[in-house]
Amino acid sequence: LIHYKKAMALKDSIFSEDSKKQLIRKEMTYQFEKKEAVVKAEQDKKQAVAVAEKRKQQIILFLVSGFLLVVLLFASFIFKARKKSEKLLLNILPAETAQELKSKGKASPKYYEMTTVMFTDFKNFTQISEKMNANELVAELDFIFKKFDVITSKYGSAGSPHGPIEKIKTIGDSYMAAGGLPTPNTTNPVDVVYAALEIIKFMDEYKHKRISERKDFF
Repeated sequence: LIHYKKAMALKDSIFSEDSKKQLIRKEMTYQFEKKEAVVKAEQDKKQAVAVAEKRKQQIILFLVSGFLLVVLLFASFIFKARKKSEKLLLNILPAETAQELKSKGKASPKYYEMTTVMFTDFKNFTQISEKMNANELVAELDFIFKKFDVITSKYGSAGSPHGPIEKIKTIGDSYMAAGGLPTPNTTNPVDVVYAALEIIKFMDEYKHKRISERKDFF
């Protein structure tokens, strides 16, 4: 009985020691898992903040890119509109006058001692134009007037000693150009007459071409 009691006491002691170790192990495991959970929570929080920050940066980048794109498109539109208006201005005014209008907002009147003005006019324009549709008529005038531009510019190129012949404007079927302005010179009568003679020669050649194609001609 004594030995039995001692054995039971020893058994209880060992069991108690094992239980104690198990509890300690469980406590340590719990503490470890708790720390891991805290670390993971911190990592998840940092990751969430990083994702949110990245998303915020992406949104900002998208907005900035969109804004820059709008600015570029607007600038491109303004640039094209300005180029178009400048081209139109140069098409109806001498370069010097157009530049003065751009810089000052107005052009001052100038007096010229000697200039030569040339007008062209198509014979029987109204009767012939009635036989053409609108597109054909506009295309025909555009082709002819562009050829006139080429001819007059030959006598008014930058390297020409005679000075420029300036196209002033077109009015319906009339073409108006002038020599001796805006740069004064004394050769403008000869320059303009040569240009006019070449225009007549071109129109005569173009007339024969149109006749060979069985088309109306100016």
